[in-house]
Amino acid sequence: MEEAIARCLAEEGIKQEVIERYLSESRPFIFTKMKDRFAVARLNKVCEVAKIFESYVDPEMMYQAVGRSSMVFQA
Repeated sequence: MEEAIARCLAEEGIKQEVIERYLSESRPFIFTKMKDRFAVARLNKVCEVAKIFESYVDPEMMYQAVGRSSMVFQA
């Protein structure tokens, strides 16, 4: 997860030193259950929409940017 966040920030043009400091000073990642049914419903909808782009996703990569030059779509 930390690697994916670092790559995302780097692609946004943030300096490597700033990214490293941000990650070193951040709290550990925590995964929890969601309590809000509305939030769960929205995440389920995102999963449904994500299936549209399934053929463009590399399952071996944790982070894949969409837009700019990060992902190339071919017909």
